[in-house]
Amino acid sequence: MKAKKETKKDKPIKINNIETTLNHLQKREDRNGFPDPISVQCFQCQNYFWVKWVVPQRNYSKKNNWGYWTGKEGDKDKFIDSLCLKKYYFEQREEFLRTVVPKKQTSFRSYLACNII
Repeated sequence: MKAKKETKKDKPIKINNIETTLNHLQKREDRNGFPDPISVQCFQCQNYFWVKWVVPQRNYSKKNNWGYWTGKEGDKDKFIDSLCLKKYYFEQREEFLRTVVPKKQTSFRSYLACNII
């Protein structure tokens, strides 16, 4: 009876560097090199949600950034999820109209009409 020759498929894979292996496993191939979505917390309801990367803007989506809507530097790090943003618009409309920049109000209405928010 002949002994079976060991092929490349039968050989165990050697792990030279555990860090390199972990980095390779964590890398997402389906994003084509673009950054992964980031998890942020809504300042209203404290729920976590994802903010996606927008390729044409080469930045993360601004629709959930409260500083984008108000135009204030102090609000740049605050995020609001879509549900809270809609709720704020429909339930506290007068305050919403005072807080949000008029130019952004028209964008917000078109986002609502297109079901983006």
